[in-house]
Amino acid sequence: MLTEAQLEDAREDVAATLWDTCTLHYAVEPTGSELDSFGQPKGTVTASAALACGVEFKPAREPILLPSGEAVVLDARIRLPLGTVLESKDQVWVTHLQTEALAEAMVFEVVGTPRPGRLLLVADLRRPD
Repeated sequence: MLTEAQLEDAREDVAATLWDTCTLHYAVEPTGSELDSFGQPKGTVTASAALACGVEFKPAREPILLPSGEAVVLDARIRLPLGTVLESKDQVWVTHLQTEALAEAMVFEVVGTPRPGRLLLVADLRRPD
């Protein structure tokens, strides 16, 4: 079993491999009747500061079944520092890949509930319709 100090060292090592950059866009209370791609009321968003992340793109376009019964296709998985706050109603905007700035941010929606592990927070993503 790892000690807390060993776990912290491992977290620091893993955080050093997060070579992409993203901003998190947190959903705020819905303000109107417009719906998002999940059929939920659209609200405004608040953006976070830029933070290190790791984006893994999904080569296979196979749908997964959500607990709600909806089938969705995942486009990517993101790794974030442990303790990052992210919920299924939020968006992730990737602004840099492998430290290279993108001409336009890649926008993703969080699918399902992000999963905290011992070293990182992991979330599945899809491109909005």
